[in-house]
Amino acid sequence: MWLRRLGYLIRFVPEAWAETDGPTSGISLLRQRARWDRDALRIRFMTYGELSFFHRLERLPDTLQRLDFIVFDLVPTLSLPFYLVYIVLMFGTADAALFLVAIYVLLLWISIFNIALAFVMFNRSIGLFGLGAALIFPFYQGVYLKCARFFSYSSEIIFASSRRDDFVPPRVRRALFGDRI
Repeated sequence: MWLRRLGYLIRFVPEAWAETDGPTSGISLLRQRARWDRDALRIRFMTYGELSFFHRLERLPDTLQRLDFIVFDLVPTLSLPFYLVYIVLMFGTADAALFLVAIYVLLLWISIFNIALAFVMFNRSIGLFGLGAALIFPFYQGVYLKCARFFSYSSEIIFASSRRDDFVPPRVRRALFGDRI
């Protein structure tokens, strides 16, 4: 990020290899996402000061990416509980629930369309997996991960919970260093 801030162009290297163990359960996924979101917020905003709008030597794509994160991820995530309270106060409990279900159905149709489009573009049949992914994706992205991200961002902003984080999960740290940690 410092190199980008100084105006250097960071290029993609297709020959680079990285391996990781993916989470095997919903709880381990939440822990991983919490660590990633917390640490990303700390690195982006508290270490590199990305809340300022412009950096003197920064390239336009980097500025746009940063603003995209603020406008379409950080602000909506942190305002979600307030928005839900607003919806309930505005419509009442029953109508608010109906409104949220209607939004979910709309997101479901968009998800089905996007996955169908991807399968058409890559000349594949949608199959049971594609249909299942389309049905689960709005809940996974819009509820499950949004709530996890809200708690991660909140804990980082309020408690600075990643301050002592070395960006390595405890399980990996134990595997690497055993009792020496």
